Amino acid sequence: MEESVGRRASCSPCAGYLDGVWHLLGYGADKDIIVIVGPSGVGKSTLIKKLMNDYPGRFGFSVSHTTRQPRPGEEHGIHYNFTTQDAMRDAIARGEFIEHAQVHGNVYGTSIDAVKRVVDSGRICILDIDVQGAMQVKKSSLQAKSAFMFLSPPSLAALEERLRGRGTECEEKVLLRLENARKELLFAEEEPAFFHQVLVNGDLDDTYAGFRRFMEQQCGRRRLATGEKNPPTPCFVLFSSLSPARASPFPLKKTLPTPILS
Repeated sequence: MEESVGRRASCSPCAGYLDGVWHLLGYGADKDIIVIVGPSGVGKSTLIKKLMNDYPGRFGFSVSHTTRQPRPGEEHGIHYNFTTQDAMRDAIARGEFIEHAQVHGNVYGTSIDAVKRVVDSGRICILDIDVQGAMQVKKSSLQAKSAFMFLSPPSLAALEERLRGRGTECEEKVLLRLENARKELLFAEEEPAFFHQVLVNGDLDDTYAGFRRFMEQQCGRRRLATGEKNPPTPCFVLFSSLSPARASPFPLKKTLPTPILS
């Protein structure tokens, strides 16, 4: 993946002229990893589910590890890889995680293997992680392949209503999630350049339209529609579609017969 980025950059003389054509052809920024950050209860899971339904087989939802207890209906290996504090600590020490963070008194993490499995299968890997985790991804070798989005609630009051409406957590946990949400919202406000885009989830349909546009811009409409990865450069697209004679910027020289001297 890094190779293709390098080859595209090496075509700098014509890249400026053809960048617009590149996007018109349906190729995006060629990102393989989408990092989605937002407070608990903001609606990340709902948007991701709609996206996967619209583009079956194009995205892979990286399965994170966590030391918290499963909620009703959650399955190991599908919603999360549920593990213990000791096992998680040992895996982190062995360097098996690209990010890990202490959240709400539990440890969450994304393993290198989980992301590789998604990307190597030809799918775009979605990482649903918190601000701490996103900061670690930005510092890693995966940054160039990643696009970052922050999903915000209309207000803290609206978020609190959603969290209480779940009815799955005690008062102490709700208050802890609200406090963490305040910190994440403050980070997004103070570091606007950190994210490629910030979306406010007020109306679900409007938010999803923006969410989908972001995916098209970062991954490419053509790739989402057909699964086709970006070729190395815009020049490759144009010239490969031409016949050899037309593709050459120089006319072919005619070979003249050698004169016979008498």
